[in-house]
Amino acid sequence: MPLEVIGAGLGRTGTKSLQTALQILGFGPCYHMDEAERRPEHDALWLSTVRGETRAWNELFDSYQATVDWPGAAYYRELAEHYPRAKVILSVRDPHAWAVSMSKTVIPAVSSPPPPSIRYAHRKMTRMLIYEEVLGQNGEDLTFLSELFSRHNTQVSETIPAERLLTFEASSGWEPLCAFLECEIPKVPYPSRNSAAEFNAIPRSL
Repeated sequence: MPLEVIGAGLGRTGTKSLQTALQILGFGPCYHMDEAERRPEHDALWLSTVRGETRAWNELFDSYQATVDWPGAAYYRELAEHYPRAKVILSVRDPHAWAVSMSKTVIPAVSSPPPPSIRYAHRKMTRMLIYEEVLGQNGEDLTFLSELFSRHNTQVSETIPAERLLTFEASSGWEPLCAFLECEIPKVPYPSRNSAAEFNAIPRSL
């Protein structure tokens, strides 16, 4: 099935909550880095993608209606071209808060030596994509991270047509998301998932 929703927001912008929200709204299953961790058959495809060798979008997303978070967010432009009918959601937050969150969660996970149990190809992909390509191996400078985050968001806004794009903060709740996706507002609170404490409490294969 073709993707209907493409998440262009970087990790640590409420993407796990957004994944849950999209699935509640019927746009599921929704891909997320957690899905990549659970799909060893995707390791070689993602590693090849990060290396610039192939773009196997149909194979990676053949059973998904949406994608948020890394690794998909790094390829929002290519995905938007490949799935021209899909809507794009740019999840955002305060740039400094994002930098602090990254420094306490994702960056330590992708920059430190992995435990022996971690799948090599998956770890290689996440390190190459997030730590080397996105962050440029510069994860300690909060000013650098804040500026990188702001540049990414600006690039998305300048690349995706306004009628196809929603810039979304989790604190806004259901209303803007449902209006954009033309869905009824669910009778449940907007999800809150994967705080920094929750992230660090789970063994990671990043």
